[in-house]
Amino acid sequence: MQTYFSMKKTHTRGFTLIESLVAISIVLVGVTTVFTVAQLGISSSSSVRSRITAMFLAQEALEAAKNLKDSNLHQISSNGAHINWLEGLKSSNGAEICPDYNGDTYCGFDVLKNTGDSDMFFQCNAGCQIYTEPSVGLFEQAASGVPNGIDTGFVRKISVDEVVPDKQARVRVVISKPGTTFPDFEVVGFIYNWF
Repeated sequence: MQTYFSMKKTHTRGFTLIESLVAISIVLVGVTTVFTVAQLGISSSSSVRSRITAMFLAQEALEAAKNLKDSNLHQISSNGAHINWLEGLKSSNGAEICPDYNGDTYCGFDVLKNTGDSDMFFQCNAGCQIYTEPSVGLFEQAASGVPNGIDTGFVRKISVDEVVPDKQARVRVVISKPGTTFPDFEVVGFIYNWF
C-alpha cells in the first residue's frame, strides 16, 4: 500500500516576519538620512549667522574708528582745536586707550555713545564681551564693565597702532567666540591723517 502525501499550497495574503523587518529597516534608513541632512542644514545656517554677525561687529568698530578720526580732523580744521588726530582712539588726555596689538590690552567700542565722544572707545583688557541690548535691539560693549543686556558669546578686541606717526594708523578688530569652534574673525583697516 503506497501512500502519497500531498502538500497543498496555500496562498496566504500578508508579509512574513523577515519581509516586514527589511521594509522597516529601509524606511528607518531613509528617515535617518533626511533628519541628518536637516540637522546639517540647521547647524550650517547657525554657523553662517555667526560669521555674518562677526563680520558686521568688526565692520561696525572699524567704521566707528574712522568716524572718530574724521570728527577729530574736522575739529582741527574748522576751529583749530589742539587735539591729536587719534584723540579718543589712541589716547585721551594723555592716557592710552587702544594700544598696539602686540600686547594683551585691548579696547572696546560702545555703540550707544555719540560719534565723536571721547569715551566711545575704552580699555576692556580681559573682558571685551558683547551683549545684546534688548530695549534697543543693538549689540554693545559696556564701558562700565557691567553688562546691560544678554551675553552673545562674542568678544570684540580692538587695537590701534600708528604705522606712520601722525599720518597713518592701523586699526585691527578681532571677533571671537571663546569656548566654541568658531574661528577668530579679523578685520584690519587703515585710517589716514590727510592734513
